[in-house]
This record gives sequence, C-alpha cells and structure tokens, in this order.
Amino acid sequence: FQLQIQSSLLDNSHPCKRSPLDQLAALVLHGQTRHHQIGQGHRQDPLHSTKPQNCKRIVVLGAPRVGKTSILRRYLRDGFVEDYNPTSEDFLRKLFRIRGETYQIDILDASRERDFPAKRRLSILTGDIFLLVFSLDDRSSFEELTRSSVPEHCAQPRVPLLVCANKVDLLESERAISKAEVLQALGDDCAYFETLAKDWRNVIFNEIQRDYERKRHGANKTRHEALMLIKM
Repeated sequence: FQLQIQSSLLDNSHPCKRSPLDQLAALVLHGQTRHHQIGQGHRQDPLHSTKPQNCKRIVVLGAPRVGKTSILRRYLRDGFVEDYNPTSEDFLRKLFRIRGETYQIDILDASRERDFPAKRRLSILTGDIFLLVFSLDDRSSFEELTRSSVPEHCAQPRVPLLVCANKVDLLESERAISKAEVLQALGDDCAYFETLAKDWRNVIFNEIQRDYERKRHGANKTRHEALMLIKM
C-alpha cells in the first residue's frame, strides 16, 4: 500500500528553534512515505526512478532498534516516539530551496533489507550518501554494519559515509564499542557522530547539505577531511 503524507511550510515564528538546515530551507513541499513490496511490478519503484538535477539519495542502514526511525522522524519533524514499531522499507522525500535553487533529498530507510540481499545491493548501488546507524550499547549492531558491503562501496573517492552512534547519554562503562574501534573498522576519513535520537538536532543532515554544496561546486576534497565528533 501507499500512504501519502503532506508536509506543511516551515514555521518561522520561532527562529531560535530552527536548525541551520531549516534556515536554509525556504520551502518544504509534499513528502511521501512508501512501503514497497517485492513482486508489485506495476508500481514505480523509487529506487529505479530517474533522479532529477540537484537530487541526492541517502541510504540509511542499521540493525533493528538502534534509532534509525527516530532520527528520521526528528529530521522530518514528526517527533520522537517511545513505542517501537518495526518498519519494512520507507522511502522519504524532502525538498529545500537553497540560494534560489531547489534541492531534493531522497531518503531510503531499509530496515529489513538484511533479509533480501539483492535489494540491499541495489540500495547500495543507487545511493549517493550513506548513513550507518548503530547503538553504543549493542556491539552486534555495529558488527552488522561492518559485514555489509557499504564500507567497500564507499571506499571510492567522493562517496560520503556518515556513521551515527546513537545513545550518547550512556556512561563510559555501559558502552559496548569505542570510537577508536569504529574508525579502525570503517576508516578515519568517515564522518563519525555520537548523538541521541530523543534530542536530535539535525547535525548529520547539516553535514550532508554541506558535503552536497562542496561537491556541486567541484571542490577537490576527500569524503570528509575532518573527523567530526558531535556530542549532543
């Protein structure tokens, strides 16, 4: 089935509450959440659709219960939900007007593609930017990311890889994995963030927008020259 949702214009009455990315976004148009099922060939698969100019496709990957849905809901202004409801596959779209040009961000949240290797490979091949999410109190959630083919795909120049470690509010003794282990496994040129889904402030998507602008203007840089550790 297909569920249509409509986004409203940004509320500018409280500028202090807007993130840097929101301040750049003069416009938020229609958004869509699609649940795509294998075998429904008569429906257009957003993965196969032709991307328009100024479009970036973000592929979000991670184990269940690590906070992917909560992070995306914060970004789309739906708020944080305490009750966990597993998702199958969500395709989200948001449009921004930045310096007179319209930018389209397509977000593929593929939470259960781990059970469909062919679909997972397709998602990786069609992604421009990769957001990998794991939980700091769950070592297996990080090990699942390292077993995927995303790190190998992102070894290509100019393919951004952003790694988000959720639950930054944990005590040091409660953490199951360290920052050093993350960088050793995924490379020290990835952008690494520690965050808290309940207190999300769009820092990852701000970095995506900055990277988008750099590459659009032909900046000759690596994926991310600086390692970023953002504590919320």
